[in-house]
Amino acid sequence: MAGTAAVMLVISGVIISSLVRIFLEPLLILFGTTDNIMPYAAEYARITSFGIPFLRFSTGINPLIRADRSPGYSMAAVISGAMLNLILDPIFIFVLDLGIKGAAWATVISQLLSALMMAVYFAHFKSVRYELSDFISIWKEMGYICKLGFNAFIFQFSNLLVQIVMNNTLRAYGEKSIYGGDTPIAAAGIVMKTSVIFFAMINGLINGAQPICSYNYGAEKYDRVRDAIRLFMKSAIIISAIMWILFEFFPKPLISLFGSTSDDELYLGFAVSFMRKYLFFTFINGVQICSVTFFPAIEKASKGTILSFTKQLVFRVPLLLIMPLFFGLDGVMYAQMMSDLLSFSLAVVLLKDEFRKMSKHAL
Repeated sequence: MAGTAAVMLVISGVIISSLVRIFLEPLLILFGTTDNIMPYAAEYARITSFGIPFLRFSTGINPLIRADRSPGYSMAAVISGAMLNLILDPIFIFVLDLGIKGAAWATVISQLLSALMMAVYFAHFKSVRYELSDFISIWKEMGYICKLGFNAFIFQFSNLLVQIVMNNTLRAYGEKSIYGGDTPIAAAGIVMKTSVIFFAMINGLINGAQPICSYNYGAEKYDRVRDAIRLFMKSAIIISAIMWILFEFFPKPLISLFGSTSDDELYLGFAVSFMRKYLFFTFINGVQICSVTFFPAIEKASKGTILSFTKQLVFRVPLLLIMPLFFGLDGVMYAQMMSDLLSFSLAVVLLKDEFRKMSKHAL
């Protein structure tokens, strides 16, 4: 299974990289790139597309290394790439005067380092010993991997669709406002990057809880499953509440970390407003995010898929199209707020139903 997954990651990475390079400009236009941003986006994306196979491989193999009881090594591989990126960025951008090309090549080289460290680990797995035949993909294993990963795919792909709709909405309504088409997209991008801090902590929590839930559910120890889900849900709520305080009360310092200056009043004004409204329901988002991963962990992938699908494609995309008609640019933020609230409500309903079923099984 692991050998098949590794091959699938590399092949799909090469395919995606090739498609990005072939259809680069149409893709950037699809994602809402404006005329002013296009030269920079094209230059950066053209180079970083070389790193897609490395990024996919390291991202996919990382959980396997953790599952092999080597979380320290998996973390070291990720951190090594990140640290190299931090070192190379100023050297390539400023010392070698490569500008945005330098930032792109620094990213690719860093991704290559992480991928190489992940690949080296295959010779040192503790639980299994790999042979060349293990890396010959088998349709049965490929189908099983795709089945279990379909929920995560829906979640990520729907995020992609939402990003496309949101960027184009920001550009269209931004051009009709005092901000223009570039400022809303740039500000939204910074807010998205800031929110990654929150999602990274929640994902770390999920990755730690998922095997515990899976193991105990398979062993029919439903009390332990309920205890585990309650514990990591409470932890998610605490993390969400802390991040909500930062997003709502300290938006300007957070946004300024990404390089904006105090004289960018128009940009900062919109970015602060966007962060406060767009991330307003952060304090309950942890529950929905955890639920999406919890259900596949107990072989209820369909429920996780429902949560992913409804939040992004049933709630968020229609709201992104409708709300700006009445509220302009603010409608983008209100659409996120409403979809967060609706998806949280649905997650609570599904979780209560699953708890009730587990209680019956325990009897």
